[in-house]
Amino acid sequence: MKRFKNIITLLCCFILLTGFSPVKSQKALNLLDQFNQLQDEITATLLIEEEKYIYDINRVEEIIFYSDINFAELSKELGFKITKESFYELSIENIKNAKLSNNYQERSFNVCGVTRYEEGWNYGRNYYSYYGSKDVITNLLSNANAIAGGYLDWKMSVMAISSVLPPFAALTFAGTAISFTVTSYMRGLAKAMEYNNSFNTCGTVTDMNKFTRVYTV
Repeated sequence: MKRFKNIITLLCCFILLTGFSPVKSQKALNLLDQFNQLQDEITATLLIEEEKYIYDINRVEEIIFYSDINFAELSKELGFKITKESFYELSIENIKNAKLSNNYQERSFNVCGVTRYEEGWNYGRNYYSYYGSKDVITNLLSNANAIAGGYLDWKMSVMAISSVLPPFAALTFAGTAISFTVTSYMRGLAKAMEYNNSFNTCGTVTDMNKFTRVYTV
């Protein structure tokens, strides 16, 4: 299964109440990379026992608050508001509540025809069979078209899509999304899934970062 990494995210799709904020600059991409590295550093400190994370809350706090990332610039460039404090609180909440039951040890491309959802503290992962992928693609495109045509409120559409792609619910992050950006996101994700699904009959694997909504198919 080929990987098609799409950096079309909320980062490059979202319009804030204050204006359009696409990720086109190298500065924004650098900040995204730093933020991902910060998450990786936290992940490296976590252990898994009995389907739960074992973590040192003081270590997580230290990693975040001693980070060199300028969260004000991160918010400005990536199009959503996040501070060290809010990221810390969300991280601890996610680490405590992540449902790790029956997770594969790592993202697997050797699984064929499986439909299942997994998650970690900072990501959601959907495995869909070939026909399951087709159904999700159809849902994404039909909802995007309905929003664009004014037939469906984007918030209701996000709720509907979230039933098949749970991390999608985070599209309402900070209340910053509007219809154009959600339709762009849906169509981009559908295109990525369709591209990968065309190469095999095993289906697709879609990862979505819970903080940035970057997806990898």
